[in-house]
Amino acid sequence: MVSSISLNQQINQIEIENCIELNSVLDQFGDWTLRLDVKFFYSLFYAAIFIVGLIGNGFLVGTIRRRMTVANVFLMNLAISDLLLCITALPITPVLAFVKRWIFGLALCKLVPLCQGISVLISSYCLCLIAVDRYRSIVTPLKVPWNIQHAQWLMTLCWTFCIIISSPLFIVQGLQQIVYKNMTFCGEFCTELNWPTDFRIKLFYGISLLSIQFLIPTLIMTYCYWKILQKVRQDWLVPTNNSIMSLEQQAQTAIRKRRVMYVLILMVLIFMGSWMPLTFVNLLRDIGISFLETQMYFKLLNVHAVAMTSVVSNPLLYFYMSKRHRRALRDDMYWLTNARRQQNQHVGLLYKKSLERHILQNATAKYNPYRRGTLADPTTLGREKALQEMHANCFLLVPLMPLCVANQQRLTTNQREISNNNNINLNFKRQKHPKFVCEA
Repeated sequence: MVSSISLNQQINQIEIENCIELNSVLDQFGDWTLRLDVKFFYSLFYAAIFIVGLIGNGFLVGTIRRRMTVANVFLMNLAISDLLLCITALPITPVLAFVKRWIFGLALCKLVPLCQGISVLISSYCLCLIAVDRYRSIVTPLKVPWNIQHAQWLMTLCWTFCIIISSPLFIVQGLQQIVYKNMTFCGEFCTELNWPTDFRIKLFYGISLLSIQFLIPTLIMTYCYWKILQKVRQDWLVPTNNSIMSLEQQAQTAIRKRRVMYVLILMVLIFMGSWMPLTFVNLLRDIGISFLETQMYFKLLNVHAVAMTSVVSNPLLYFYMSKRHRRALRDDMYWLTNARRQQNQHVGLLYKKSLERHILQNATAKYNPYRRGTLADPTTLGREKALQEMHANCFLLVPLMPLCVANQQRLTTNQREISNNNNINLNFKRQKHPKFVCEA
């Protein structure tokens, strides 16, 4: 028994020592992924996508989670799915394309396709739920709107559904050595091993996944946005005099609605355009079409790189085309920097003076009572109301706390001085105009 085990180990060791590198074979056929310029370009591209996607989606999650609305619940889950894709697929794919073998172990061999499938499904249905939510609020406003709890329940169901749909990818993935024409290639390869012998099952799963990932969400989003555009087009073109807002404010609201609609539609188009090539290539591989017989690794690397651009498109669209998210990010960064500055007494005093000067200089700005937001902007109020609004929001604005305390003390001192001056003036008037009492 011991001798048989040692014999098998010796045979395996001989096979490993006599194996052939796949890159050396592909080099004879002119594989483009072996060129230095291709390696440099795609390594730089994937590194940039990884850094921008990680930072952008991280900022998006951090900004949204403190301002929870129904739409923001969907956006935060969209960013989380992109972060999942950044961590799992982005660092591994270029290494696999250049090394041509799997060096990350069995666990990642099963987890990476699973995470990629979950991420694509979550992204599709987050965009779909955003479209349905806007359809309900604009086209059918009389229906009971979704609240945050409804949105959280919907996302819980979506994550559960997406994990179940993607679970076959986890089951069928495995590691194996490849032997081709009496040649054993070095290393192990992560492939789909455990599919049933019936070819139609794998083909049915591929077509079903394409329908669930793209066709059904695309039909739902197309219908919702088409109805929304028909509904709000009259608001864009024909302002009404019956509204409580002025015509200028109605025009600004229409422009804002139009910008939001364009951002959402552009997000859908970018997402579908980025993931559609990779999904169709995987479907062609399942069918067995000889599209990938030549330059297989280079073609797969290209369609995967196009798909990974969706990781950075969502934060870029929302931060650079949405004033509200840019303002929220700027406030968060301002809070972090000023919280550090408050530790220094001299810098904190300069910050207090500059902030108070900024508020008073912008006190003449026109205040729009119909602007969207939960808190009024102190810079748009009158001179006297500006400081009052700032004092009222002291419990909300942490960096302003020392300024609030200082201004409250200053306000109390001023009130005392005014009261003392009034008493002095009153006493002076009494002394200047004495009362004469006539005695009988």
